[in-house]
Amino acid sequence: MLKRKSLVLFLILMFVLMGGTVLNTINAYDKTYTTYMAGNARIDTAWLWTTAVTINDYIYNTYTNAINLMNSNSDYTFNASASLHHKWAEQYFPSLFSSIQSKVSNGQWALVGGQFLEPDLNVPSGESLVRQSLFGQRYFQQKFNKKCTVGWVPDVFGFSGQLPQILKKSGMDYFVTTKLNWNDTNAFPYEIFKWTGIDGSQVIADKPRRDYTSSATDRDNIIYTLDEPNRHSIKKGLDLYGAGDRGGGPTQSDINSIRSFDSDGTMPAVKMYSGNKFFADLTTADKNNITDVWNGEMYLENHRGTYTSQARIKKNNRLGEITAEEAEKFSSMAAWQGVLGYPQANINFAWEKIMLNQFHDILPGSGINDQVTEVWVIG
Repeated sequence: MLKRKSLVLFLILMFVLMGGTVLNTINAYDKTYTTYMAGNARIDTAWLWTTAVTINDYIYNTYTNAINLMNSNSDYTFNASASLHHKWAEQYFPSLFSSIQSKVSNGQWALVGGQFLEPDLNVPSGESLVRQSLFGQRYFQQKFNKKCTVGWVPDVFGFSGQLPQILKKSGMDYFVTTKLNWNDTNAFPYEIFKWTGIDGSQVIADKPRRDYTSSATDRDNIIYTLDEPNRHSIKKGLDLYGAGDRGGGPTQSDINSIRSFDSDGTMPAVKMYSGNKFFADLTTADKNNITDVWNGEMYLENHRGTYTSQARIKKNNRLGEITAEEAEKFSSMAAWQGVLGYPQANINFAWEKIMLNQFHDILPGSGINDQVTEVWVIG
């Protein structure tokens, strides 16, 4: 009895000396389990800087870095979203774009997202969100002969309940975000789950445990990635790594760490795989075992003010959406009556400007004033 009390007192003393920290337990995983390490470099189309900075600095440097890492590491895979960013690379850096096309062909450059950019998902109309996917998927199909299967919006400010329907009808059966980790009051309860839209459409969604800007050097966090899937008897987990916002992406140190973990006999298999491969590798049994379901809107608490800030931008967005739709309708009637040819190029230009300004740091009003002014007048 005395020995038992002494043990209890010893444990309490150790707890106090450690600052009251409770150590998390980590399940043991062998090589039959796989952590899919998805390298990414999420780039803000505009935020605390103008689109010119995004093009000349962040896109050029990030994409060049990604290509260089691929040339040096044949097993390295990079995930890139936003057809607009690829279009800018094509327009301003044609040699770099040619390299991207080559890496898409050999499987190292993974196209994800299937949208024009990563838009705000609260304020735009349903028609606008459809256009985001229409323009995005069409560009990827034309330039790379591929369409995206995974909706990819790590850093937006909430998730409309109509999005699963739009994703499904745009060819995307899967969805990834890390932003729900930011909830400041009610922790989002799931990591891998089925997201059901207001019309009943359903996609398989994954909210990796860590943010999109994580490094690949944390052993424990890489193992934690498997805990939630394992609860569903799934031996696969998705983790994102690489510097973001201003781009940058993974480094050679990240790649070296992943290889080191993969060769460690006490670790699961740790592979540089794309987000596309993670979902493609889910078996029918895996999908059936995903029992957690979220219905309707996924509300992000941390950015409550984005509905109300910079009201002028939101008003102009709505006017742009209404005017573009009216222009299409009347142009269709005029073309049908033989009055004039349908102005497709002008219509596309109008929608591309609207969609650019629906980026998730422009339309919500989270960018600085200079950036907001610049983006609205961009030609």
